[in-house]
Amino acid sequence: MNQTHMKNTNLFISSAVASILCSGFAIAGPSTSAVQPAATTGITGYAKAQAVTGSGSLEFGGDSASEDISGGRLDAGILFGNGFSLDGRYEHVEAESNINQDEARLLLNYTKEIAPNFSAFVGAGYGTQQLDAVVANLNSDGILVNLGVEFTSGQFFGSLFYTHSFTTDASLSGTGGLGGGGLASGSVEEEDIGYLEANLGYQLNERLALVASLQSQVVGDSIAQKDWLAGLGLRFGF
Repeated sequence: MNQTHMKNTNLFISSAVASILCSGFAIAGPSTSAVQPAATTGITGYAKAQAVTGSGSLEFGGDSASEDISGGRLDAGILFGNGFSLDGRYEHVEAESNINQDEARLLLNYTKEIAPNFSAFVGAGYGTQQLDAVVANLNSDGILVNLGVEFTSGQFFGSLFYTHSFTTDASLSGTGGLGGGGLASGSVEEEDIGYLEANLGYQLNERLALVASLQSQVVGDSIAQKDWLAGLGLRFGF
């Protein structure tokens, strides 16, 4: 590791902790859209697994740094056949500077067809996130609201949606020192965050599909954030 990279790594760690202390860290990120490549009746379900990779950035005190982040994402849901679906997500990503993020969320969505092969949906739910940095841990909870559109065309299907996190609670616990000082535990200021996500899939057979996704933070003046996160994996319907 060269000297410049070491400075960027130290800046990433220090800035992330500073952002927690100064502005809080809200859970964010979209739920999975309940895309159905073909019309169905009755209760159905799906599971989707993706490898994800992207970039995170930090800005603090006039300095900035970016790092690669990578991990995995698991989506699963139940479609009730009447427009309603229950959709969940678990995601784990790691940065080069040993900053880890774990997110889990569950949403109830309602989908309405507005044109042939074209639908709109809206949903609400709950999410939680844990950030594990070198010198601090942060837990946060929030109410999630998302809306978007989805389409099907032959073997292809996809969606574009926005998810907003109204953070209801955020707490910090210090595990070490920053610049020789300790970190106090307790509540931190809450900040809402919004993410935009696009998904595209190709149906390989009746149950299995290849899926790709791209998300980016578009709302929230957080010091530490995901600039973009791309995913690639498989979706299984049942």
